[in-house]
Amino acid sequence: MTILEQVRHLNEHAQVYLCPECCAAIDEILKPDFHIRFKQELRHMKKYAYLVTFTLKNPADAEAAEKYIRRIPTRTPLAIEEMWYVRELTKSGVPHFHCAIKTTRVLKSDRFVTYTKRFGFAQVKSQKVGTNLSEMINYMSKESDPECLFTASA
Repeated sequence: MTILEQVRHLNEHAQVYLCPECCAAIDEILKPDFHIRFKQELRHMKKYAYLVTFTLKNPADAEAAEKYIRRIPTRTPLAIEEMWYVRELTKSGVPHFHCAIKTTRVLKSDRFVTYTKRFGFAQVKSQKVGTNLSEMINYMSKESDPECLFTASA
């Protein structure tokens, strides 16, 4: 498949629009590495939104768990662009935490193995690509106001 065909394919499936004449010129100039660089650029353009719920086995661990959650944005492999957090109490009075996370990488619950081993359970719910965090933040604000822990633009 030529680069022109690849770009046309990407135009259809990734909502990226390039002029066919420009693609033909690029195909001639940059032949071998253009498609590799182009795919890398597309990978960085993808955004994922997640709602992560952290529960506790032992209510006495609440402060240590909260410190762990507050350090999540500093973990560079997660590529977090924005993170909001709120602490709530369950009906039985045990604290649990909700985090709304926007990232450029796929986030799975195995990223929180340390939390699971030390404190309890981490449930990761993904939203459709391109979902705005505001819906998750609205959900999280039913009991108290969420706190912004990290924003990449800040």
